[in-house]
Amino acid sequence: MWLREKIQTTLWKIKSKACIIQVLFFLDKAIFYTKLNIKYDIIKTGETMKTLINKLIKKTQIQIKNEKYTVKTKTWYSIEEDKDISYIKCELSGNKVLVMIPDDELIYIGKVVENMNYERISDNIIKYNNRLYNKTGDGNQFVKRIEFGNKEQVEGKCIFEDYKSDNNIISLGILPDKDNLKADVYAEIIGIDDIKIVK
Repeated sequence: MWLREKIQTTLWKIKSKACIIQVLFFLDKAIFYTKLNIKYDIIKTGETMKTLINKLIKKTQIQIKNEKYTVKTKTWYSIEEDKDISYIKCELSGNKVLVMIPDDELIYIGKVVENMNYERISDNIIKYNNRLYNKTGDGNQFVKRIEFGNKEQVEGKCIFEDYKSDNNIISLGILPDKDNLKADVYAEIIGIDDIKIVK
């Protein structure tokens, strides 16, 4: 009788250990699939940006927050300081520019503001319309390739400084190939869901 109880106890311990191992296995499996799902979400987001970029062809009609635009140019840029960086600028009707930075999942739409009346508070802060903007970067932009449009239409080389405040960006630019023309852009950060392909 004692032997049977001992055997039963041993079997119970084995079953208990098996259950623990099984639980740990399923927990590990759950964590594994959770990681997969997170990765899948990141891939899906990247694919969405890529899909949008591919759909922007010549004379495409787009709608951004109830405003309709025609895509006039599409240019791939990089910067001399880090040539691995790649981003797209599209000149739109209405003198607007659409900027897409795939690596940062960042999209913004803006317009060149002539004689932008900003105040430089320090090397890294400017003030515009009573708001402070913090510097996020600077560099020397160059054209990688023009998908469509011509050199006169696209911005081209640009020495720039970028500043951000909440949902807005100010990009202070000088165009060395266009007699050092100023190209100061005031822009709004938008989401990919704000852009719809009309045609």
